[in-house]
Amino acid sequence: MKILFYSPNSFGQNVLMMHLYPFQESPWTDLLKFSASAVRVNSNEIECEFIIAGSTELIELSAPAQNPSKQRLRKDDLWKHTCFEAFLSEDRKDSSPYFEMNCAPSGDWNVYALDSYRQGLRPAALSATLLVFQATTGQLHLKIGMTGEDLSRIKHLSLAAVIEFSDSSKSYFAAKHAGTVADFHLKESFTISL
Repeated sequence: MKILFYSPNSFGQNVLMMHLYPFQESPWTDLLKFSASAVRVNSNEIECEFIIAGSTELIELSAPAQNPSKQRLRKDDLWKHTCFEAFLSEDRKDSSPYFEMNCAPSGDWNVYALDSYRQGLRPAALSATLLVFQATTGQLHLKIGMTGEDLSRIKHLSLAAVIEFSDSSKSYFAAKHAGTVADFHLKESFTISL
């Protein structure tokens, strides 16, 4: 995990931003620089921030700016397109429970609870809200807030993203890729401690 820079969050705290790497490099991924951070706001709230710089016009987005009045929905299968994710756990044992948060640039979201590695997937009693979505020439900035009592137990997490490009190809970004295939569920990649 490579720390890129400190960035002030919305509370004026300096937060370490880490680089997210593609599982496999491609001509598309070489045109992007991706960083992310997570901070505990209080015992029941965690904020995740994602910043992509470079040729962001190549990324397929379902941006809220295209329909600002659209209700943000809890949906499945968000990871099939551009999706920003967090994986959160009390410990780093693959046999223990954890949560998976998915948030699309549209603001649609889901948070799942799992009993152990990829087992027992079900909706969690947590919520996710797209707090910031800014798309400017050469930069994409998202901030996602997660809330719920279960977050008070979280000590480890990873940040990741599925990026769909305009040619429909996808790349999988994370601070650490622990497996031989892109797999965000491996707790060895839960490199952020809260």
